[in-house]
Amino acid sequence: MARNQGPLVNWSQYMAMRAMAGLAYVAGVRRSLKAASRLGRLGFVLDRRHRRRALNHLRLAFPSWDEDRIVRTARRSFQRFLQVGVEMLFMPRAITRDNYEEHLVRHDPLSALDMFYKREPMVLVTGHFGNWEAIGYFFSLEGHAIAATARPIDNPLINEWLLGIRRSRGMNVIEKWDNADVKIIKALQNREAVGFVADQNGGERGVFVPFFGRLASTPKTVGLLAMNMKVPIVCGYGRRIEEHGLMYEIATTEIIRPQEWADHPDPLFYITARYVSVIEKMVREHPEDYMWSHRRWRSRPRFERQGKPMPESLRRKLRELPWVDEALLAELEKPLGFES
Repeated sequence: MARNQGPLVNWSQYMAMRAMAGLAYVAGVRRSLKAASRLGRLGFVLDRRHRRRALNHLRLAFPSWDEDRIVRTARRSFQRFLQVGVEMLFMPRAITRDNYEEHLVRHDPLSALDMFYKREPMVLVTGHFGNWEAIGYFFSLEGHAIAATARPIDNPLINEWLLGIRRSRGMNVIEKWDNADVKIIKALQNREAVGFVADQNGGERGVFVPFFGRLASTPKTVGLLAMNMKVPIVCGYGRRIEEHGLMYEIATTEIIRPQEWADHPDPLFYITARYVSVIEKMVREHPEDYMWSHRRWRSRPRFERQGKPMPESLRRKLRELPWVDEALLAELEKPLGFES
Protein backbone atom coordinates (compact mmCIF):
# COMPACT_ATOMS: atom_id res chain seq x y z
CA MET A 1 0.00 0.00 0.00
CA ALA A 2 1.25 3.49 -0.80
CA ARG A 3 2.16 5.97 1.88
CA ASN A 4 0.20 9.20 2.45
CA GLN A 5 -3.01 7.86 0.96
CA GLY A 6 -6.16 9.94 1.10
CA PRO A 7 -9.08 9.12 3.40
CA LEU A 8 -11.20 7.71 0.56
CA VAL A 9 -8.50 5.18 -0.39
CA ASN A 10 -7.87 4.29 3.25
CA TRP A 11 -11.54 3.72 4.00
CA SER A 12 -12.16 1.74 0.81
CA GLN A 13 -9.22 -0.57 1.58
CA TYR A 14 -10.29 -0.93 5.18
CA MET A 15 -13.90 -1.78 4.32
CA ALA A 16 -12.74 -4.30 1.72
CA MET A 17 -10.50 -5.98 4.31
CA ARG A 18 -13.28 -6.08 6.89
CA ALA A 19 -15.69 -7.53 4.32
CA MET A 20 -13.18 -10.26 3.46
CA ALA A 21 -12.71 -10.98 7.16
CA GLY A 22 -16.48 -11.24 7.59
CA LEU A 23 -16.70 -13.74 4.75
CA ALA A 24 -13.89 -15.74 6.31
CA TYR A 25 -15.70 -15.86 9.67
CA VAL A 26 -18.85 -17.12 7.95
CA ALA A 27 -16.90 -19.75 6.01
CA GLY A 28 -14.98 -20.98 9.05
CA VAL A 29 -11.35 -21.90 9.60
CA ARG A 30 -11.11 -24.95 7.37
CA ARG A 31 -12.75 -23.42 4.30
CA SER A 32 -10.90 -20.13 4.75
CA LEU A 33 -7.51 -21.84 4.90
CA LYS A 34 -8.38 -23.80 1.77
CA ALA A 35 -9.47 -20.59 0.02
CA ALA A 36 -6.23 -18.87 1.03
CA SER A 37 -4.31 -21.82 -0.37
CA ARG A 38 -6.09 -21.47 -3.72
CA LEU A 39 -5.48 -17.72 -3.76
CA GLY A 40 -1.81 -18.38 -3.03
CA ARG A 41 -1.58 -20.69 -6.05
CA LEU A 42 -3.22 -18.00 -8.17
CA GLY A 43 -0.91 -15.32 -6.79
CA PHE A 44 2.09 -17.48 -7.64
CA VAL A 45 0.94 -17.54 -11.27
CA LEU A 46 0.00 -13.85 -11.54
CA ASP A 47 2.68 -12.16 -9.44
CA ARG A 48 5.63 -12.52 -11.79
CA ARG A 49 8.01 -10.28 -9.83
CA HIS A 50 7.68 -12.05 -6.48
CA ARG A 51 7.53 -15.48 -8.16
CA ARG A 52 10.83 -14.83 -9.94
CA ARG A 53 12.43 -13.61 -6.73
CA ALA A 54 11.27 -16.65 -4.74
CA LEU A 55 12.53 -19.03 -7.42
CA ASN A 56 15.93 -17.31 -7.59
CA HIS A 57 16.28 -17.45 -3.82
CA LEU A 58 15.42 -21.13 -3.71
CA ARG A 59 17.88 -21.93 -6.50
CA LEU A 60 20.56 -20.16 -4.48
CA ALA A 61 19.64 -21.87 -1.21
CA PHE A 62 19.24 -25.39 -2.60
CA PRO A 63 21.51 -25.74 -5.66
CA SER A 64 21.11 -29.53 -5.72
CA TRP A 65 17.32 -29.43 -6.07
CA ASP A 66 15.66 -30.03 -9.42
CA GLU A 67 13.46 -27.32 -10.90
CA ASP A 68 10.22 -29.13 -10.12
CA ARG A 69 10.97 -29.20 -6.40
CA ILE A 70 11.98 -25.54 -6.44
CA VAL A 71 8.72 -24.53 -8.11
CA ARG A 72 6.61 -26.63 -5.74
CA THR A 73 8.33 -25.14 -2.69
CA ALA A 74 7.99 -21.56 -3.96
CA ARG A 75 4.30 -22.08 -4.70
CA ARG A 76 3.72 -23.58 -1.27
CA SER A 77 5.48 -20.60 0.29
CA PHE A 78 3.00 -18.26 -1.42
CA GLN A 79 0.12 -20.35 -0.10
CA ARG A 80 1.44 -20.42 3.45
CA PHE A 81 1.94 -16.65 3.49
CA LEU A 82 -1.72 -15.98 2.66
CA GLN A 83 -2.82 -18.55 5.19
CA VAL A 84 -0.98 -16.66 7.94
CA GLY A 85 -3.44 -13.80 7.43
CA VAL A 86 -6.37 -16.17 7.89
CA GLU A 87 -4.79 -17.59 11.02
CA MET A 88 -4.42 -14.10 12.53
CA LEU A 89 -8.14 -13.52 12.05
CA PHE A 90 -9.23 -16.75 13.71
CA MET A 91 -6.69 -17.19 16.51
CA PRO A 92 -8.30 -14.66 18.93
CA ARG A 93 -11.71 -16.28 18.39
CA ALA A 94 -10.71 -19.94 18.37
CA ILE A 95 -7.71 -20.10 20.72
CA THR A 96 -8.25 -18.77 24.25
CA ARG A 97 -6.71 -19.06 27.69
CA ASP A 98 -9.11 -21.92 28.39
CA ASN A 99 -8.21 -24.10 25.41
CA TYR A 100 -4.80 -23.02 24.07
CA GLU A 101 -3.09 -26.22 25.22
CA GLU A 102 -5.37 -28.18 22.87
CA HIS A 103 -3.87 -26.22 19.95
CA LEU A 104 -0.22 -26.43 20.96
CA VAL A 105 2.68 -28.85 20.65
CA ARG A 106 5.72 -27.52 22.45
CA HIS A 107 9.39 -28.42 21.92
CA ASP A 108 11.60 -26.88 24.56
CA PRO A 109 14.76 -28.99 24.96
CA LEU A 110 16.70 -26.00 26.31
CA SER A 111 14.18 -25.19 29.07
CA ALA A 112 13.53 -21.69 27.79
CA LEU A 113 10.08 -21.86 29.40
CA ASP A 114 11.75 -21.76 32.82
CA MET A 115 13.17 -18.37 31.87
CA PHE A 116 9.67 -17.13 31.12
CA TYR A 117 8.32 -18.39 34.45
CA LYS A 118 11.17 -16.61 36.25
CA ARG A 119 10.38 -13.54 34.13
CA GLU A 120 13.93 -13.15 32.93
CA PRO A 121 14.31 -10.34 30.38
CA MET A 122 15.34 -11.71 26.99
CA VAL A 123 15.31 -11.06 23.27
CA LEU A 124 13.23 -13.49 21.21
CA VAL A 125 14.34 -14.06 17.63
CA THR A 126 12.60 -15.76 14.74
CA GLY A 127 12.37 -15.30 10.98
CA HIS A 128 9.70 -14.95 8.32
CA PHE A 129 9.04 -18.61 8.92
CA GLY A 130 5.84 -20.47 9.74
CA ASN A 131 3.53 -18.17 11.67
CA TRP A 132 5.81 -15.78 13.51
CA GLU A 133 2.76 -14.14 15.15
CA ALA A 134 1.87 -17.40 16.92
CA ILE A 135 4.88 -17.31 19.26
CA GLY A 136 3.90 -14.13 21.06
CA TYR A 137 0.23 -15.01 20.95
CA PHE A 138 0.60 -18.35 22.75
CA PHE A 139 3.04 -16.99 25.33
CA SER A 140 0.68 -14.08 26.04
CA LEU A 141 -2.20 -16.52 26.56
CA GLU A 142 -0.02 -18.37 29.02
CA GLY A 143 0.40 -15.18 31.02
CA HIS A 144 4.01 -14.35 30.15
CA ALA A 145 5.17 -10.77 29.66
CA ILE A 146 5.72 -10.43 25.91
CA ALA A 147 6.48 -7.40 23.76
CA ALA A 148 6.69 -7.68 19.98
CA THR A 149 8.09 -5.21 17.49
CA ALA A 150 6.03 -4.51 14.36
CA ARG A 151 6.26 -2.29 11.30
CA PRO A 152 3.11 -0.12 10.99
CA ILE A 153 0.96 -0.69 7.92
CA ASP A 154 0.63 2.41 5.74
CA ASN A 155 -3.17 2.43 5.98
CA PRO A 156 -3.84 3.66 9.55
CA LEU A 157 -7.33 2.13 9.70
CA ILE A 158 -6.11 -1.34 8.81
CA ASN A 159 -3.11 -0.85 11.08
CA GLU A 160 -5.26 -0.08 14.11
CA TRP A 161 -7.55 -3.00 13.38
CA LEU A 162 -4.66 -5.46 13.14
CA LEU A 163 -3.04 -3.97 16.26
CA GLY A 164 -6.27 -4.66 18.10
CA ILE A 165 -6.14 -8.30 17.03
CA ARG A 166 -2.50 -8.61 18.12
CA ARG A 167 -3.15 -6.95 21.48
CA SER A 168 -6.40 -8.80 22.16
CA ARG A 169 -4.73 -11.26 24.55
CA GLY A 170 -2.37 -8.89 26.30
CA MET A 171 0.64 -8.70 24.00
CA ASN A 172 2.59 -5.45 24.13
CA VAL A 173 3.07 -4.45 20.47
CA ILE A 174 5.81 -1.87 19.89
CA GLU A 175 5.53 -0.14 16.54
CA LYS A 176 8.72 0.83 14.76
CA TRP A 177 9.30 4.59 14.45
CA ASP A 178 7.01 5.27 17.43
CA ASN A 179 9.79 5.93 19.95
CA ALA A 180 10.50 2.20 19.62
CA ASP A 181 14.04 2.23 21.05
CA VAL A 182 12.88 3.73 24.34
CA LYS A 183 9.89 1.40 24.57
CA ILE A 184 12.01 -1.70 23.88
CA ILE A 185 14.50 -0.82 26.60
CA LYS A 186 11.66 -0.05 28.99
CA ALA A 187 10.08 -3.44 28.23
CA LEU A 188 13.35 -5.26 29.02
CA GLN A 189 13.75 -3.23 32.21
CA ASN A 190 10.21 -4.35 33.06
CA ARG A 191 11.46 -7.94 32.70
CA GLU A 192 9.55 -8.62 29.50
CA ALA A 193 10.64 -10.77 26.55
CA VAL A 194 10.95 -8.62 23.43
CA GLY A 195 10.42 -10.38 20.10
CA PHE A 196 11.91 -9.60 16.70
CA VAL A 197 11.39 -11.06 13.24
CA ALA A 198 15.10 -10.68 12.61
CA ASP A 199 15.78 -11.76 9.04
CA GLN A 200 15.00 -8.53 7.20
CA ASN A 201 17.49 -6.95 4.86
CA GLY A 202 19.65 -4.59 6.91
CA GLY A 203 20.76 -2.23 4.14
CA GLU A 204 24.31 -1.20 3.36
CA ARG A 205 24.99 -0.44 7.05
CA GLY A 206 23.83 -3.82 8.27
CA VAL A 207 26.05 -6.68 9.38
CA PHE A 208 26.86 -8.97 6.45
CA VAL A 209 26.77 -12.57 7.68
CA PRO A 210 26.33 -15.97 6.00
CA PHE A 211 22.85 -17.08 4.99
CA PHE A 212 22.47 -20.03 2.63
CA GLY A 213 25.95 -19.66 1.19
CA ARG A 214 25.92 -15.93 0.49
CA LEU A 215 26.45 -12.86 2.65
CA ALA A 216 23.19 -11.26 3.73
CA SER A 217 22.87 -7.84 5.36
CA THR A 218 21.17 -8.09 8.76
CA PRO A 219 20.05 -5.24 11.06
CA LYS A 220 22.27 -4.52 14.05
CA THR A 221 19.33 -4.00 16.41
CA VAL A 222 19.14 -7.43 18.03
CA GLY A 223 22.88 -7.74 18.63
CA LEU A 224 23.34 -4.23 19.99
CA LEU A 225 20.31 -4.56 22.24
CA ALA A 226 21.48 -7.87 23.70
CA MET A 227 25.00 -6.52 24.21
CA ASN A 228 23.93 -3.26 25.85
CA MET A 229 21.28 -4.84 28.08
CA LYS A 230 23.29 -8.05 28.73
CA VAL A 231 20.29 -10.29 28.07
CA PRO A 232 20.15 -13.70 26.36
CA ILE A 233 18.81 -14.24 22.86
CA VAL A 234 16.27 -17.06 22.58
CA CYS A 235 15.81 -18.37 19.03
CA GLY A 236 12.75 -20.33 18.00
CA TYR A 237 9.75 -20.58 15.74
CA GLY A 238 6.01 -21.11 15.59
CA ARG A 239 4.41 -23.03 12.72
CA ARG A 240 1.00 -24.45 11.96
CA ILE A 241 1.22 -28.23 11.70
CA GLU A 242 -2.42 -29.04 10.90
CA GLU A 243 -3.24 -28.78 7.20
CA HIS A 244 -6.57 -26.99 7.58
CA GLY A 245 -6.80 -26.37 11.33
CA LEU A 246 -5.21 -24.31 14.07
CA MET A 247 -2.74 -26.75 15.64
CA TYR A 248 0.71 -25.22 16.20
CA GLU A 249 4.23 -26.25 17.03
CA ILE A 250 6.23 -23.79 19.16
CA ALA A 251 9.91 -24.68 19.43
CA THR A 252 13.04 -23.30 21.07
CA THR A 253 16.07 -24.02 18.90
CA GLU A 254 18.94 -22.16 20.55
CA ILE A 255 19.81 -19.80 23.41
CA ILE A 256 22.73 -17.39 23.01
CA ARG A 257 23.87 -16.15 26.42
CA PRO A 258 25.94 -13.04 27.21
CA GLN A 259 28.93 -15.03 28.47
CA GLU A 260 29.23 -16.63 25.03
CA TRP A 261 30.02 -13.33 23.32
CA ALA A 262 31.63 -11.45 26.21
CA ASP A 263 35.21 -12.16 25.15
CA HIS A 264 34.65 -12.33 21.42
CA PRO A 265 36.76 -9.84 19.38
CA ASP A 266 33.67 -8.72 17.43
CA PRO A 267 30.62 -9.65 19.52
CA LEU A 268 28.10 -7.92 17.24
CA PHE A 269 29.29 -9.92 14.23
CA TYR A 270 29.31 -13.18 16.21
CA ILE A 271 25.81 -12.68 17.68
CA THR A 272 24.29 -11.71 14.34
CA ALA A 273 25.98 -14.53 12.43
CA ARG A 274 24.95 -17.06 15.02
CA TYR A 275 21.25 -16.30 15.19
CA VAL A 276 21.07 -16.02 11.40
CA SER A 277 22.63 -19.49 11.18
CA VAL A 278 19.91 -20.74 13.53
CA ILE A 279 17.21 -19.26 11.28
CA GLU A 280 18.84 -21.00 8.33
CA LYS A 281 18.63 -24.34 10.14
CA MET A 282 14.91 -23.80 10.79
CA VAL A 283 14.30 -23.04 7.14
CA ARG A 284 16.29 -26.04 5.92
CA GLU A 285 14.03 -28.34 7.92
CA HIS A 286 10.79 -26.88 6.55
CA PRO A 287 11.62 -24.71 3.48
CA GLU A 288 7.99 -24.45 2.36
CA ASP A 289 7.27 -22.48 5.55
CA TYR A 290 9.69 -19.68 4.67
CA MET A 291 8.72 -16.43 2.88
CA TRP A 292 11.14 -16.76 -0.03
CA SER A 293 9.75 -13.72 -1.85
CA HIS A 294 11.09 -11.11 0.56
CA ARG A 295 14.29 -9.30 -0.42
CA ARG A 296 16.70 -11.00 1.96
CA TRP A 297 19.81 -10.54 -0.21
CA ARG A 298 18.92 -7.12 -1.63
CA SER A 299 21.91 -5.21 -0.19
CA ARG A 300 25.38 -6.36 -1.17
CA PRO A 301 28.70 -5.83 0.64
CA ARG A 302 30.91 -3.04 -0.66
CA PHE A 303 33.64 -5.33 -1.95
CA GLU A 304 31.08 -7.18 -4.08
CA ARG A 305 29.56 -3.99 -5.46
CA GLN A 306 33.03 -2.77 -6.38
CA GLY A 307 34.04 -6.08 -7.94
CA LYS A 308 36.91 -6.54 -5.49
CA PRO A 309 38.06 -9.58 -3.45
CA MET A 310 36.69 -10.10 0.04
CA PRO A 311 38.69 -8.05 2.58
CA GLU A 312 41.03 -10.08 4.75
CA SER A 313 39.43 -8.60 7.90
CA LEU A 314 36.04 -10.06 6.95
CA ARG A 315 37.59 -13.37 5.91
CA ARG A 316 39.25 -13.60 9.32
CA LYS A 317 35.98 -12.95 11.16
CA LEU A 318 34.21 -15.58 9.10
CA ARG A 319 36.92 -18.15 9.85
CA GLU A 320 36.40 -17.52 13.56
CA LEU A 321 32.81 -18.80 13.27
CA PRO A 322 32.84 -22.50 14.24
CA TRP A 323 30.30 -23.48 11.57
CA VAL A 324 32.15 -21.82 8.65
CA ASP A 325 34.60 -24.10 6.83
CA GLU A 326 36.80 -23.35 3.82
CA ALA A 327 34.19 -24.64 1.37
CA LEU A 328 31.55 -22.28 2.73
CA LEU A 329 34.06 -19.43 2.80
CA ALA A 330 34.73 -19.97 -0.90
CA GLU A 331 30.98 -19.74 -1.57
CA LEU A 332 30.65 -16.56 0.49
CA GLU A 333 33.25 -14.86 -1.67
CA LYS A 334 31.06 -15.30 -4.77
CA PRO A 335 28.70 -12.54 -5.96
CA LEU A 336 24.97 -13.08 -5.62
CA GLY A 337 24.49 -13.58 -9.34
CA PHE A 338 21.02 -12.04 -9.65
CA GLU A 339 19.03 -9.03 -8.47
CA SER A 340 17.16 -9.87 -5.26
